[in-house]
Amino acid sequence: KTILQNPINYLGSPKSKLSVMSNYQFSLVIENSCDYMSEKFFDAIMAGTLPVYVGPSLAAYGIPQEFSVHASPDLGAIRDAMRKAKEVDTCAWRRDVFDWLSSPSTESEWEAGQVLEKFLSKILQEAK
Repeated sequence: KTILQNPINYLGSPKSKLSVMSNYQFSLVIENSCDYMSEKFFDAIMAGTLPVYVGPSLAAYGIPQEFSVHASPDLGAIRDAMRKAKEVDTCAWRRDVFDWLSSPSTESEWEAGQVLEKFLSKILQEAK
């Protein structure tokens, strides 16, 4: 036996990350940096799980802050945020997220061409 051997109860890789995540009310989403946002937050909301989020401000990306329980990157803050997440009405949260995602203004703001234009603009600003 080696340290790299699969555990006895190993079930293999999931076929769908979102399918597995959707079995839970909450998800812990920790970005690799507080300077940028990755797909992790979006995976959580697309799976219908309330993110306990450690990362940059969602408002900076045009996303309502109430779509996550934000925590600073330390264990105590994450623990407190997880306690707060238990108090959130996740049915109402899902409804609010769906309404936001399906609104014409969100669709316009997050349309692929708009996102690409913003992305390129940010890169060019940082390059100067």
